[in-house]
Amino acid sequence: MRSWGRDTFISLRGLFLLTGRFDEARYHILGYGGCLRHGLIPNLLDRGVNARFNCRDATWWWLYTIKEYTRLVPNGVEILNDKVNRLFPTDDSSPTSVLTILTCIFLSYLGFVFGGNDWNCGTWMDKMGSSEAAGTRGKPATPRDGSAVEIVALCKSTLNWLIEMNANGHYPHGGVVRCSKDGTKTNWTWKEWAGRIQLNFEKMFWVGEDSEEKYVNRKLIYKDTVGATRQWADYQLRPNFTVAMVVVSNNSILFIYQYYSSMAPELFDKDHAWKALCSVEAHLLGPLGMRTLDPSDWAYCGYYDNTNNSNDPKIAHGYNYHQGPEWVWPIGYYLRAKLIFGQETGKSDVVIKEVKRLLRRHWYHLTTSPWRGLPELTNKDGAYCPGSCTTQAWSMATVLEVCIFEQFYRTHNMCYILPNINMLHTPV
Repeated sequence: MRSWGRDTFISLRGLFLLTGRFDEARYHILGYGGCLRHGLIPNLLDRGVNARFNCRDATWWWLYTIKEYTRLVPNGVEILNDKVNRLFPTDDSSPTSVLTILTCIFLSYLGFVFGGNDWNCGTWMDKMGSSEAAGTRGKPATPRDGSAVEIVALCKSTLNWLIEMNANGHYPHGGVVRCSKDGTKTNWTWKEWAGRIQLNFEKMFWVGEDSEEKYVNRKLIYKDTVGATRQWADYQLRPNFTVAMVVVSNNSILFIYQYYSSMAPELFDKDHAWKALCSVEAHLLGPLGMRTLDPSDWAYCGYYDNTNNSNDPKIAHGYNYHQGPEWVWPIGYYLRAKLIFGQETGKSDVVIKEVKRLLRRHWYHLTTSPWRGLPELTNKDGAYCPGSCTTQAWSMATVLEVCIFEQFYRTHNMCYILPNINMLHTPV
């Protein structure tokens, strides 16, 4: 069975945790945990024969899912003591606890998670060129190296959780010691690390009205990456920062509005965030999914065709897979981000109507599709894409999360809350 790590853990919260399928969620978490190698969760298991570790983000989605599991599942924190049989370094290694695996991962990082290179695609935008005629074979279309915005946010979310776990006695370590090649050691507590990300995020990622950097194409957005080899790629408008807006929020904690003055997630200035979401609505929002690139960008092409055998490097062999076609799973994060910041900026009523209007399209597609599912992606303006998977788990999962979130957001006095776990089976 070909099982994708990143896709699995983007899907798991919506399909398993919010629907009460806790055993299935646990099995997936532990199964992938046993495959960890060099601090990485596999991109692809490929029947357990040819596991690929060519991604940087699956590890962070795995960690995020464990965090959500501990908060959503009764006694979920017990998963940290579960033992898994590791495949690496040897397949007869002694069973290792999830706690130990977490510690192994964090020995590799400090600050903004930074890595990758121009010759590999390390995030979900992972199209590798394959056309000899167009000269793209072996060249990634969207390497997104440096500090990818959603990975930085996933890291911050995980750090917040580790602070909480350590304070409650569920995680023994209060920080991390990083050893450099020259032998020097850096010792940060989880709180110090999280604080440094908080302090520098807006400064490094926000592209304001007064931005004068050389490669700015559109203002009032958040950068897609910081420190990419292709410096202009930092400034491309993509939907990934909407993912970041949600994963750093406290969407798994009971937050009652009258007791808290701010419902906004961390990292983002609320006014900047709303302006950026307006930019996304104007330039990236499609009927079912999100354009993966700003139409004003030189690399944009909204029609994906993996059979294209031309010598055009922008589109040959589907090189534009993530350069314009409208992917469905990110729209779930966009809509939740709108609900979060709509409340924070006093626009809740308008946003709820907008979200319900947009979800009607997904409901219509779902009920009329012979597959009873939502597709991987569409072409420009929602057009059918023959090369798209007809139904995919993460498309279904993130839209389901919006439905559940919107229902409780609307019916619980505009509270940004997690519903009681026994209420999750209420029809939406």
